[in-house]
Amino acid sequence: MIMDTMYSKNILYILSYSGYGINYRVKKLMESSIINSKYKVKLLFYNDKHTTGINLRPYRVIHYSLFERIIHKGLKFIKIKNYIENRFLFFSYRFTLINRLFKLMCKEVEKNIRNKMTCLFVCPPHDLLVCAKKLKMKYPNIRMLIDWQDLLSFDEYYFSKHPNWKKERMIRLERDVLKFINMNIFSNYKAENMMISQFDISSYTCTSIVHPFDKEELPSKEVKYFNKKLPGKGIKYGFLGGLFKEPKVPGDKFLLALKHVVTNIDTEATLHIWGTSYRIIEKTCPSSRNMHKNIFAYDFIPHEKALSELSHCDVLILILGHVPNANVIMHAKLSHYLALGLPILAFVPENSFVREVINRTKKGFVVSDNDWIKGFIDFYNNIENISFEANKKEIDKFGLDRFISNWMEILD
Repeated sequence: MIMDTMYSKNILYILSYSGYGINYRVKKLMESSIINSKYKVKLLFYNDKHTTGINLRPYRVIHYSLFERIIHKGLKFIKIKNYIENRFLFFSYRFTLINRLFKLMCKEVEKNIRNKMTCLFVCPPHDLLVCAKKLKMKYPNIRMLIDWQDLLSFDEYYFSKHPNWKKERMIRLERDVLKFINMNIFSNYKAENMMISQFDISSYTCTSIVHPFDKEELPSKEVKYFNKKLPGKGIKYGFLGGLFKEPKVPGDKFLLALKHVVTNIDTEATLHIWGTSYRIIEKTCPSSRNMHKNIFAYDFIPHEKALSELSHCDVLILILGHVPNANVIMHAKLSHYLALGLPILAFVPENSFVREVINRTKKGFVVSDNDWIKGFIDFYNNIENISFEANKKEIDKFGLDRFISNWMEILD
C-alpha cells in the first residue's frame, strides 16, 4: 500500500505489554506534555493477567477471550502444557494476543492513512517483534521504532529459559527486525555499539537513551548530589527489585558474602529488600535461614513509596553477575539509585557500563573482583575514602528532562 505524503497530524502509537503494571519508560513518554503537544499519542498493549496501575489515557488493552482463558487454565493442570508451549508456540502462548494486536494496528493504519504515523514497539517481551515484522511488511512506509530495553539473545536470564530450537528462531527474527526498523533504541551506548558490530547494521539506525529518574518521584522532590556519610558498623543496606535472576543477578552469591560480613565484620549490618519476598529468599538460598535478624524483605509496594523507603538506608546494593554480555546491561533502577543521595555498593564486572556510570558519577564503591567476600572486606576498609560530593553534571544526564529531549530528537 502506498501511503499519502500529505499528513494532517502526527500520531504516535506505543505498543507494549502490561502484566502487573505499565512499563516505566512508556509511562514517562505518555505523561510528557512536550510529546503530547506534538503528537496524538495512543497506547496499545496486550495483557494476559490484569491491568493494575494503568491510569494513562488514551489506551487500548487486548485481553484473552473467555474461551482462551478456559483453554489456558485447563492446560495448566496437565503435564503436556509445557511441551505444547515449547514445541509449537513461538514466541509464547500469547501468540493469539499478538495476532489480535496486529489486526488492531492494521485497522488503525487504514483509518489514519492520511496522517503521519510512528509506531514504537517496547521490548521485552520480544514476542512483540512478530507483530512489528508483520506490520512493517504490510505497510513499509510506516516509520517504526523499537525500544530494546533488554537485548533478546544477549540477555542470559531471559534467553536461557528457552529450548535450543526456539533460540535459533529468536535470533533469526531478531536479525530480520534489526535490519528493517527505522530506528533501534538501546539503553546505553555500549549496547548500541555491540549491536552495530554484532549484527552489521547501520549506525544511522541506532541510538541509545538511558533509563531515567523523575525527581518528582523522589522523597524530597529533588535530586541529592551529596552522598550520605556512612557509619563504621551497623550499616543498613537497601536493595530494590528481584534478587534472584540467575545468571544476571546472582542473589545467592551476594547473600553468602553478606553472611560472611555479619558473622565476621559487622554483626549489626542489615539488608532491606523491596521486590523479593522472604519466602523466595529462603527457598532460593537456604543458607540465609539463619539470618532473620539481618535480612528484612517487604511486600511489593508502589514505585514512589519504594524510593521513599530506600532513602532511609545507608547504602544501596547493585548486583550484576560475571556473564558474557554484562558490559552492555543497564539496570532500570540505576538512575533512581543515582538520585537518592546514598552511596552505591556495586558488585559488577570490570568493563560493565554500570561500573563506568558509578565511577563517573562518584556515587559509591565498585567490587569488580569475582570474589565478593573479599570485595565486602575491601569496602569496609575503604569506607572513609568514599566520595561525599557526587558529580552533578553526570547524574543530570540520567534525569527525565534529558530523557524526553532525546526522545524528541528521534521522533522529530
